[in-house]
Amino acid sequence: MEILFLVVGALLGVGGGWLLWGLKRKKPGLQSRSKASADGNYPFQRSNSVISGQELKLLKQLQWAMGDDTFIFAKVNLFNVVDVPKGTDRREFYSNLARSRRADFLLCDVKEVKPILAIMTGKEVDEVTIQILEAARIPVLRLPAGEVYAPSDLKNKIHFSIRAALDAVHGAVSDAQIVEGRG
Repeated sequence: MEILFLVVGALLGVGGGWLLWGLKRKKPGLQSRSKASADGNYPFQRSNSVISGQELKLLKQLQWAMGDDTFIFAKVNLFNVVDVPKGTDRREFYSNLARSRRADFLLCDVKEVKPILAIMTGKEVDEVTIQILEAARIPVLRLPAGEVYAPSDLKNKIHFSIRAALDAVHGAVSDAQIVEGRG
């Protein structure tokens, strides 16, 4: 019986020691993060621009073409644009998929800031990004950023893309519905 108590005591001693060692030990990443935040020594600096020179030219063209009817946002993370409904199988997976993608430009109506159209400017567009936007019924327009567009041509391209997407979902739509982003 005494041997049993000794064995149990030894096991408890070893287990308790291990538990205390584990609680006392600091995780390496945590220590460096807390030290950096306490000192305020993060290794960041401000970027010269949020978008490239070509994207800036396109943004100005978009603003000129669309006027005050539309808000235009650059480099928008899809996680902020689409929702994955609660109860969806693998919801975290789909949320992370959207979180890791972005639209180069997002046009939104001015009343509710509802997405109207996503614009992709790269020569090679990630097809998963397109599929996410299409699943959320947000039309996509592919525009090369390096080209110069007449405002009327650009506005026509935008309206055509929105109309085609809305027609596919709802049938024929009016110009007022396009400007208001209904769909």
